[in-house]
Amino acid sequence: MARNERKAKTPTFSNEELASALSQFNQGVSDTREHERSRKAIAKAERIRNDAATEVKRLLDMDLPAQEREAAENSYREALQALQRLTNPGEALSIDAVGEVTDAEEDKNLNDTPEAIEEN
Repeated sequence: MARNERKAKTPTFSNEELASALSQFNQGVSDTREHERSRKAIAKAERIRNDAATEVKRLLDMDLPAQEREAAENSYREALQALQRLTNPGEALSIDAVGEVTDAEEDKNLNDTPEAIEEN
């Protein structure tokens, strides 16, 4: 009789309970995939921002026409805005006067950007 008692204690689940558990599992898988896509998009945006900042820094060190520097600064602004949209969609980006770009996260002037920018 010990076998019958063990079987009787085994929980049984209705189709509704199984469907609910499967739905929760699928939602978790979907959330994980979305989080991974978001993480990759942020990493890519950070790389683009870092490359643009490096280019602006390089051009600032050179004596080039204002048009070339302005184009690089615009690229940096766009990259910074794209990163900000991904990381903080509700916050406004801090872009000061023309030629003076600040990083909203660090509130640093672009001229203070170090030579090598580490990726997170």
